Amino acid sequence: MLHVGMDTLTYSIESDGDTLEQFLADIGRFPFYQLVELRGHKFTIGPVRGVFNRRLDLGYGLALLLPGPKLVSKGRVQLHVGPEWLNARGRDELLPDMLAIVRDLVGGVPGGGTISRLDMCTHVLLDREDAERLHWAFVDGKRHGHVIDNGLVMNARWEPGVACSIRIGEGSSGGLRIYDKGAQAVAEGDLEYWLDQWDLMRIPDGGVVLCVEYQLRGDFLRNMVSDGLPLVGVRTLDDLWAVAPDMMGYLTRKWVRLAYPAMGHEHKRELLPLWSVVASVVVDAWGSPCSPVKRVWRRGGASTVDRLSRMALGVSKSLGARMGYVKGYDGPMALETVFRHLKAHEAAGAEWLVGAKQRHAGLVYGAAL
Repeated sequence: MLHVGMDTLTYSIESDGDTLEQFLADIGRFPFYQLVELRGHKFTIGPVRGVFNRRLDLGYGLALLLPGPKLVSKGRVQLHVGPEWLNARGRDELLPDMLAIVRDLVGGVPGGGTISRLDMCTHVLLDREDAERLHWAFVDGKRHGHVIDNGLVMNARWEPGVACSIRIGEGSSGGLRIYDKGAQAVAEGDLEYWLDQWDLMRIPDGGVVLCVEYQLRGDFLRNMVSDGLPLVGVRTLDDLWAVAPDMMGYLTRKWVRLAYPAMGHEHKRELLPLWSVVASVVVDAWGSPCSPVKRVWRRGGASTVDRLSRMALGVSKSLGARMGYVKGYDGPMALETVFRHLKAHEAAGAEWLVGAKQRHAGLVYGAAL
C-alpha cells in the first residue's frame, strides 16, 4: 500500500444569506478568469453548468461553487477539495480550515456542512501481470457471475497508456473505479507530486500503481447504518472517521466484489484470491474494523423536504375545497380547519388500529378474517 486518503471531497455548507448576496454582488463586476483579491483570498471566477453556476478557483486543489438565482435564498454553497489540499492536512485540521475559508468569503456556517461527494482511494503497487489479471477477472467475471455488483453498470477497458481501466456504477449513488494512477499522473503532469506522496524515486519496471477508488454520493452515505453512526448515516467528516474502516470492509467485501460461483447462499460466496488480497490491503490501510456497517434503503429518500411540503400543502388545499363543497359553503374551508380535521382523524385512526390489533390477537392461526 502506497497511499490512502480522499481523492476528492465536496462539502455542502450553509452560509449567511445576506453576506452571500453581498459577495455575489461584489464579484459580479469582475470578468471571468481574471485574478481577483477579495476578503483576504485570491481566486479566479469561472462559469459552470447547473444550479451552482459560478466557480471560484482558490488554487491548490480548492474551489468554491456559488449558487445560481434559484438557490441564493437558501444560502448554501459547495466547497470542492482536491487531493493536493486534502493530503496537506491532518484529519483534525481539515474541517476547521475548510469552514474558515467559507466564513471569510460568504459568512457564517451555523450547520457545519454535510458531505455531498466523497472519493475514497487506496493506491496499491502491483505487478502489471496482476493488474491485468484483475481487469480480466472483472470483464470475464461479469459474464460468468463472478462479479457481485448489486446491479450497477460496468464499463471496463485496458489499453497501454490509458488511465481508466474499470468503472462500475454511475449516477447519483456512485461506484467503484480502478485505474492506473501512474498513467493518469503522467497524462496530467503531476507525476513528481505523486512520487513524493508514494515515497518512490520512480515506478518500478513492470509495476503498476493501481488506484482503488470508491466514488460515493451523499444519498449513498446517508443510507449507511452502524452502531457507531447516528440514524441519519454518514453526513459529516466526523461520521466518516468513526466508521471509515468498517465502511471500506462493506464496500470491498459486500457492495462490489469478485467471488467464486454460487454454491448455495449468495452471501456465503468466497472471494476470488486476487480480489481477497486487494480487499485486505484496502481495508487494512484504513484501520481496524470494529462494528459492521450495512446499507439500507430509506423510504422517501428521493424526495426533499421542500417537495414533500408542497405535496402536503396541495393535498390539504384539495381536502379543504372538498370539505367546503360538502358543507355547502361558497368556497374552500380554511387550512386551520382542515388541520384540525386531520388531527381528529389521526386520533380516530389510532383508536381503530388498537382495536384491530386486539381483534387480530384473538384469532386462531389459519382462521378466516
